[in-house]
Amino acid sequence: MTDAPVLQRCAEFIANLTYEAIPEDVRREAQNALGDFVAVTMPGAVMPVSEDILRYVKTRPSEDPCVLFGEDATADAVSACLFNGTASHSLDFDDTAPSSMGHPTVSIAPAVFAAAAERQKDGQALITAYVAGLEVMHQISRLCMPEVSQAGWHTTLAFGAFGAAAAASSLYEASVDECAWALGISATTAGGVRANFGTKTKALHAGLSAANGIQNAKLAACGITANPAAFEASDGFMQCFSRLDAFKEDEIRLGTFWDLREKGLNFKSYPCCSGSHPAIEALTIYREEHGLKAEDIESIHCGVSLLSPRELTCHRPQNAVEGKFSMEYALSSLLIYGHVGLDSFTDEKVRNPAIQDFMGKISMAIDDELAALGFIGYAPVKMTIKMRDGSEVKLRRMRAKGRPELPLTLEEHQAKFFDCMRYAGCEAHAQSWWDILSNLKDASASDVARIGRAKARKCY
Repeated sequence: MTDAPVLQRCAEFIANLTYEAIPEDVRREAQNALGDFVAVTMPGAVMPVSEDILRYVKTRPSEDPCVLFGEDATADAVSACLFNGTASHSLDFDDTAPSSMGHPTVSIAPAVFAAAAERQKDGQALITAYVAGLEVMHQISRLCMPEVSQAGWHTTLAFGAFGAAAAASSLYEASVDECAWALGISATTAGGVRANFGTKTKALHAGLSAANGIQNAKLAACGITANPAAFEASDGFMQCFSRLDAFKEDEIRLGTFWDLREKGLNFKSYPCCSGSHPAIEALTIYREEHGLKAEDIESIHCGVSLLSPRELTCHRPQNAVEGKFSMEYALSSLLIYGHVGLDSFTDEKVRNPAIQDFMGKISMAIDDELAALGFIGYAPVKMTIKMRDGSEVKLRRMRAKGRPELPLTLEEHQAKFFDCMRYAGCEAHAQSWWDILSNLKDASASDVARIGRAKARKCY
């Protein structure tokens, strides 16, 4: 690896990246990610955690132009990032990524939209900034993963501020030094413990990563310096967060290795922790083919890989937030309500006595075969269903649809977008926003400024 510090190399990439230099397939994936972000943020804007953040934002009145998605209101950039990032992650319906094993877009996109509003940037600038943020965030993560996640950090906040700072710096047209300082400051503001999964703070992690990132870019622009070797230096990010003494990759490959192409993003079909998704799909397929009913089942055991028990921590959830981090609730919802969707996650549905009773029939433990795959992020599952008639069914699924190996079609992306807009009570804006987001390269600054500007309401 070159002698230049990691964050310095990243800074040079950010400052020099142009729209024209980004391959077409990478631009397309960025556009999909930004569209998915808008989709999940609108219904997320009316979740209780978003309402809590809005109360905080209103203590900081501002006439700045940054849209609060789902509120038909604006705020300063840092407040908008805090609100939009939290709202976009509140449903746990947003994308994840193999490289960071976290949620990159909810960290990066709020900074993209806020900085674009400040500087009146168009769609091509949005795509460029998003790509800069995603590629930098994942270049950094690939140097020290999965050790950061194994150490207990929620990688959305651990790495997210780097991505948000990179994206904002791109839109602010920062110098190489300013980009390096913004990333160095981000090494200081990183955090996020996984112990907060199952609480509102889990969604807050996305808001904090976006808010910290854009603030770090602003601080750098005002002259606050940071060590460009803050990643790999003694007592730097890598050592403190992963305990590694050497990089997991041999070189920085920004601009030649495109993470959005080679690793890609995982777009969700279910609004809950991705650790349960392969199990949901395996059971859905069997249920549709064989007419499986809850009353026919004696027990379900899920053999899982190493990460799942550290994410799916709520075994007898009592509210909607806990339900999102529960294998037991996800499968019970499927069997008793018939699906796992946005309307599945209410306090009332989680507390339903029939659900609470059925969850007692479901168990989960690490499977030796799946554990041998290592600390992976794609949640393979082996299921054993014991029937009341004494028969037994075995199911297996390695990955959920929406991963790069099993991508959503354009029609499925569009259906998710329109469903989310419907659940947010914003159907009137769905087609016009979809048209802008699906042809973002031709969107003007005024087109971009329209996105998110509508009052959402809970319609389920």
